[in-house]
Amino acid sequence: MEHAQTHADRIAEILTGLDRLRAADLKTTVVSLGDREVIGYSCHIHGAAVHRYEHAAPADPDVLAAFENRLGVGLPADYREWITRVGDGGAGPMLGLL
Repeated sequence: MEHAQTHADRIAEILTGLDRLRAADLKTTVVSLGDREVIGYSCHIHGAAVHRYEHAAPADPDVLAAFENRLGVGLPADYREWITRVGDGGAGPMLGLL
């Protein structure tokens, strides 16, 4: 149980860091094109221009279990926890956040 709590604390820490990065790096800019305005984003951290510090909704644990069973594989516990509790895509590891 202590191990699970450690994961929960780490996920909370990552999400808090994500909020701090979003506030510090993601700047909304409005560019006037005469008859209309276009909203753009200014990002300086690697990957932020693509994910804009957003992540997809978490995967359903039952759907993930069915996926693992169908392929006959078991995903690493840390990865499974990330995609079922934080998000299944978008901002995350390898995109400038960790």
